[in-house]
Amino acid sequence: MYETNNIPLKIRRRREFVFLALSGLFLESLTILSILGISRFIDLSHWLGIPENSPVHFSLAVGVLAYPITFLCTDFISEIFGRKRANMLVWVGLGLNVWV
Repeated sequence: MYETNNIPLKIRRRREFVFLALSGLFLESLTILSILGISRFIDLSHWLGIPENSPVHFSLAVGVLAYPITFLCTDFISEIFGRKRANMLVWVGLGLNVWV
């Protein structure tokens, strides 16, 4: 990586705040994905024009909606802070998923 000694303290604090905010959003979305993703569904049949009395329904798990947020958070962390920190966050997320 690079030297952090030459970076002013104010900038280092902002960088850590951004890291913690993105990490918190990632872990929160991952938890929501695990808990709500298997228990809540949205019926989108009416959006596709499927009649109510039709035997065919189109349902979507709510957890699918949180997945793009987790992807964006890890992508931003990887681009800004490096692969090592992004991998660390993913491992923490995996441990949190196992615990939940």
